[in-house]
Amino acid sequence: RFFTGVKRIPPYAFDACRSLSRIAFPPSLEAIGEDAFAGCASLKMLDIPPLETIGNRAFAGCGLVLADIPEGVKAIASSVFENCRELESACFPSSLESIGDGAFSGCVSLHDVRLGDSVREIGDSAFSGAAALASIEFPASLRKLGRCVFSDCLSLRGLALPEGMEEWGRSSVYHSGIKTITLPSSLKRISSLALEGCIGLKYLIVKAKNPPEVFQETEAALDSSAQDQPLGAPETLEKVDVPDVFFYQTSLVWCDFGSKLR
Repeated sequence: RFFTGVKRIPPYAFDACRSLSRIAFPPSLEAIGEDAFAGCASLKMLDIPPLETIGNRAFAGCGLVLADIPEGVKAIASSVFENCRELESACFPSSLESIGDGAFSGCVSLHDVRLGDSVREIGDSAFSGAAALASIEFPASLRKLGRCVFSDCLSLRGLALPEGMEEWGRSSVYHSGIKTITLPSSLKRISSLALEGCIGLKYLIVKAKNPPEVFQETEAALDSSAQDQPLGAPETLEKVDVPDVFFYQTSLVWCDFGSKLR
């Protein structure tokens, strides 16, 4: 229990306190430092007051079952709940705009994710290894998905990018269980490696009337000037559903899908 008036919990304050099972935060709290409660394996529940900042790995490796992010938080830092293997549910406030790299990586029991209405960016590997995650709905505000966001999410069967999203980068769905991907009518550009490693993909639904431009992306850099690159797709892909088959067949890139265009 903290004294009233405490505004900040410093980094590593309770790091690896494995017997710590309960925390009473004061309403005055404004920030939780990095690794402040990392490795608190007995900590199952949190009641965090509205605050501004939660540092990197603040609750990594905890025994939490529910992550209820308070209103006021605009960004979840990197690896905040990494390897919280008992975490089942995560709720986000309307104030949240970004989810950091690896924020929920290794949360193997996570199956319920409720994104807020203002999330614009989800970082690299944010939900990688969330093997129990079977579905997720994106808010209309989303504009960017990082690399390997859903890698090893083997229960995830479908992904629908929201209307308003104009560009999709590489490998968001690497080594996932996704079988169907829906791309919005607003999509204008897609990485040549967007579908990299999506080993079970069967159906790709493209709602854009104009065939999205495919740009080259490599490990080293993004070459925005290199257009008309082939869109790599797994051999399991059976069908590409588009608004106008003839229009897509005349595209230098999308015509490679041939008879799969429907």
